[in-house]
Amino acid sequence: MPKLDDDHARSLQKLMQRYHCSRAWIAHWISMPIAKDQSGAPCTVLVLLEQYGYRKKQSYYTHKQWSIITEHLDPFLKPDEKSFIQSH
Repeated sequence: MPKLDDDHARSLQKLMQRYHCSRAWIAHWISMPIAKDQSGAPCTVLVLLEQYGYRKKQSYYTHKQWSIITEHLDPFLKPDEKSFIQSH
């Protein structure tokens, strides 16, 4: 597994900086249910990521994986930024 690299645009390190949290909190948040699938079972961000090749403990994200994470976590982890953008 590659080491954490601050220079990589979609690294785990950048994600932790974006949300001001640890790797454990990122793991917690992507494991939270966000919707229900067709059978009614809870669907998590992790399930969506795995559909796009995500492996546990990876240090870098593809563009699609990064988009999925930020789309679902930004609304509740960065609410001030979202409201600022909407107000301007």
